Amino acid sequence: MSMTREILKRNFSNTLNKSIRNSSLLVINNAGRINTCFASLRHQSTAAGSSTEVSSTDAHSSAAASLSATPLYNIKDTPTFQDYKGYFKSLQQAVVELPEDLVSKSTKLSTLHARLHLPSELKLSTLSQALNCRSSKLVGTLHDNYNLSILGKNVLIYELTKYLNVKYPRLPLPIFNSCIDYLMGTETLHLLGKFVWGIELEKTTVMSRYLQKEPIEQTLGRLRYYDNEVVNEKGVELYKIHKSNKVVSEEAAYSLAVKSIVGGLHLDTGFNTEIIQQFIENNFIRKIPVAKIFQFTEPIRELTRLCERENLAKPMSKLISESGRLSKAPIFIVGVFSGAEKLGEGFGSSLKEAKTKAATDALLKYYCYEPVNSSAQNENTVQVIDKGSVIV
Repeated sequence: MSMTREILKRNFSNTLNKSIRNSSLLVINNAGRINTCFASLRHQSTAAGSSTEVSSTDAHSSAAASLSATPLYNIKDTPTFQDYKGYFKSLQQAVVELPEDLVSKSTKLSTLHARLHLPSELKLSTLSQALNCRSSKLVGTLHDNYNLSILGKNVLIYELTKYLNVKYPRLPLPIFNSCIDYLMGTETLHLLGKFVWGIELEKTTVMSRYLQKEPIEQTLGRLRYYDNEVVNEKGVELYKIHKSNKVVSEEAAYSLAVKSIVGGLHLDTGFNTEIIQQFIENNFIRKIPVAKIFQFTEPIRELTRLCERENLAKPMSKLISESGRLSKAPIFIVGVFSGAEKLGEGFGSSLKEAKTKAATDALLKYYCYEPVNSSAQNENTVQVIDKGSVIV
């Protein structure tokens, strides 16, 4: 029985020694270097017939000693990594410097230039600069669109203000500002740049572009506003925070790009107002639902104050027509008059509702007044009619 136990113990010892000699250890260091070290451990038996016991601590110590003597393999020394590094530096240099010879090869920039019917005076390098949003890591080191966006915003405000003053000279200031926001708000410019102008967003990483062998000039035709190493995760909204703690979302980036294109057009055309006005009229001017912006809390009282200010007769409400007064659904039509002139008309299921709607209609007709042939007028012929908001 003891001999059988001794034989089993010797077989187990030999099997353990054999497994240790054939073991291998894979080490991955923090720098990304992958090193494979095959450690062969030799063990001597004490005497014939005696058992050999090998501890796991001694095995790991021997493996560590062999690893320290083996030179580490650095992936940065491979030709592929050096090629990628050169591609990254060339891409970074192109974004920072925007050379005209490289920008002229970008088909996306040329297509965007033609799609917007931009004049030849607007250089492709300026158009590419308009697509470079300021990065918190590269402030002052690249041609971003920060200054162009400020110039474009001021140009848009000036031109749209002039347009609204000509078209609706009696608009109160709060309604006027709402119309400006409607024409050039962040959401409006985002939809304009993304879905109307077709500006593409740079979403692929530098590694993906390198593996696809994408030409560097193609990046210059896309909107860039965040670092390429950021990964888009499903259900996670991407933001970019500058040093000024301002959050730049996708909507804000498109808004900045649209304003920058207007600013670049204003600069490259030599401040040509005719070209700017035509471009803004084609892309930004559209029908504004001005009447839906108004909200009157006391229309009857406000109409009375307005007539007093304009030296008109006190407004009087008169019943014009009615139907089904005693039924469950009566209709009353009321008109509001200043002397013999009818200012407005409204209807409702009660006399009070009809009077309120008639006063509201009269106020809208006054505030939303459009001069005849207002589109043919210019800033030299505009006559300001508005005398300020009515204080109720």
